[in-house]
Formats: sequence, C-alpha cells, structure tokens
Amino acid sequence: MVSAGIVEDAFNSQFARAIVSYGLSRRISIGGGVEYLSSVVSGNYMPFLNFSMRLASQLLISGDYTHGVRFRGIFSYRLPSNLQFELNYTSYKKGQMAIRTNYLEERKAIISMPVHGKKMSAFFRLSLNQIVLPLAQNTSAEFLISGTALDISTNLTTYALFSDAVRPYVYCTD
Repeated sequence: MVSAGIVEDAFNSQFARAIVSYGLSRRISIGGGVEYLSSVVSGNYMPFLNFSMRLASQLLISGDYTHGVRFRGIFSYRLPSNLQFELNYTSYKKGQMAIRTNYLEERKAIISMPVHGKKMSAFFRLSLNQIVLPLAQNTSAEFLISGTALDISTNLTTYALFSDAVRPYVYCTD
C-alpha cells in the first residue's frame, strides 16, 4: 500500500509511506516499508518493520521499529471475564526529529473491564503512564468509570500527576 500527501504543518511537509504486510500464519504477521517526510533534517527516509503475534486466543504481542526514530511494543491479554491488561512501551532515539517530542521513553499499563447488566452497562479503566525525559520523569494515573443506567449516562475521571513526590496533583471530572 502506498499513500502520500502534504502535512498541515508550518513547512507544508511532503509525506509518503509505502508498506508491505504478510501473514506468515493465522497467528503471525510481519510488515515493513519506508516513510518519507521532507521536514525531517536528520533523515527524510525512515525504513520500518512491524510484527504481530497471537500467542494464545486472548494474548497478543505487537511491535514496530522505525530506524533512527523509535521502537514500540504492545502486550495485550484479555481474560474470559473481559478483564483486559495492556502494557505499552516506546523508546525514542535521542535526537530524532521525525516525531516532535523530547521524550526518551513512554511506559503505560492499562487495566480495563466492561460490565453489562439488564438495565445498565459500565466501563472501568485504570491507566498508569510514565514519561522519561532527558532530565526528569513524570508519572500519571487515571481512573475512569463510565456507565449508563436507566437511560442516564455518567462519567467520572480521576487524574493524578506525580512529578513532585511530596505533593501529587490530583483532580476529578464528571
């Protein structure tokens, strides 16, 4: 598959991407290609590889590597009760210019669960996110409850930022 266009950025950057994917089996797929972005001064052409493996019926591992930019991996497991665990990890090459960030690493853990009843449904999610910067790291947590009962919808989100170990910043929205 090939796609191309103009990015709506300050440079009107030209963008193109070519990718080939292949299913090795019912459980494993691989892919690769090249991406071009005219505004990246450290290297306009960025070759990449990706993979996806289903190790068991409810266990999925996937990842991708873009040369000179980043590596990303995702691990996902769903129990028969629909309780889902997900781990995400991203490592950025120091000094890369393709993705506008100064992050060195991103780590995320998510636990989520939908709940259904006769006249109600709800969704619960707990996320922990850690961002590693050159001189610091930030950790945040989010707890979300979203649901509908008797045709009334409600959401509650609690968010905490732990950049200062003594006093985390916590707020809640509904």
